[in-house]
Amino acid sequence: MAFKHLQLSQNHMATTFDLLISCSESRLVAARQILTESHRLISRLENELTEFIPTSPIAQINTAEPDAKIAMPESAMELLRISERLRENTRGAFHYLAKSEPLETAELQWDDTRNVAWKKTSGTHVGFGAIGKGYALDKIRSLLESEGFHDYFLSGGGSSLILSGFSSRSVPWKWGWSWEKTAEGEPLGVRFSHDSGAPVSIGVSGTHEKGLHLIDPRSGERGAFAKSALIALPSAAEADALSTALFVGGWDEEILHFAKLSTAPAMAIIDKTSTPRWNGTFQKLWGDISTNIATSSAALCFFLLALSALFPFQAMADDGAVDLGDMGVDDFTPYIFERNYWMILLPLAALAVVLVHLQKLTGQSDNQTNPQEEINET
Repeated sequence: MAFKHLQLSQNHMATTFDLLISCSESRLVAARQILTESHRLISRLENELTEFIPTSPIAQINTAEPDAKIAMPESAMELLRISERLRENTRGAFHYLAKSEPLETAELQWDDTRNVAWKKTSGTHVGFGAIGKGYALDKIRSLLESEGFHDYFLSGGGSSLILSGFSSRSVPWKWGWSWEKTAEGEPLGVRFSHDSGAPVSIGVSGTHEKGLHLIDPRSGERGAFAKSALIALPSAAEADALSTALFVGGWDEEILHFAKLSTAPAMAIIDKTSTPRWNGTFQKLWGDISTNIATSSAALCFFLLALSALFPFQAMADDGAVDLGDMGVDDFTPYIFERNYWMILLPLAALAVVLVHLQKLTGQSDNQTNPQEEINET
């Protein structure tokens, strides 16, 4: 049975949400409907949870006087409960009141029975920027699963991901982690293959997109112990929040506190010297990071540079891809890697380039004693 890819991309929450379903051709109509509904849901959640729209409940509570009761939608109440639990688990490394001034006296209270919340001090400020995208993806996943879709790739700006099932029969989803850019602004990082197909949520926090924009709630400073931090858990909201905590807190400190979670997270970090560290859960899911980095940055770059001298190389979508938005699966993103059957020719073409180069070297001066070193330098 042939699988089709159906993708719909729209802007929400100051980023692009790319929602991709893999399904049989007979389910394309249903997939189109559920993806359209998914984007409506994200739009509604943004209006309920943002701090930047004056009419939203969160913006209202931020500008309200202390003790003024503000009606909250269920989404906001649920996110407040999740955020408070994660704040405690990380000892404040993740904090939904991080923008409060001063944070030391910030206090928010709420009543679950009446769905109202109020702040106790005038400087208290609520913000869900470090958890909102993941929370929205969790809701989309529930919607897709309720309609019987189990093979999908959901991305909220590339820093919040959910992978489930396979790209096509026995072909795993590919995903990437980027933490640096070239001088031309192109993303650098490493790619992974999610071979198990088990549902997983990934949250990434780093500096290469917005610089040092994350505040350490405990010090109030914009600093970091790393270039990028990654957490994988069943919940995208938790993965988002805890990647922020790992980023601002550092590996040695925060790894001890994550043990309080009911599910052991997959964790990885790229420190300031670009040295990777990861735990056993990450290793079981995606293997050795250093091996992947070596493969991506050395062999892959060499192949692509060699091929560029022969013919233009560009990403190609699956034959069964159907584009529903302004961005189709043809568009490159550093976090989604689609299958490309032309890649079968890649090793052969690279080998041909190497053989031609070796043949040229044999005609050079006898005092050149190490042709392999010359190839590496070239």
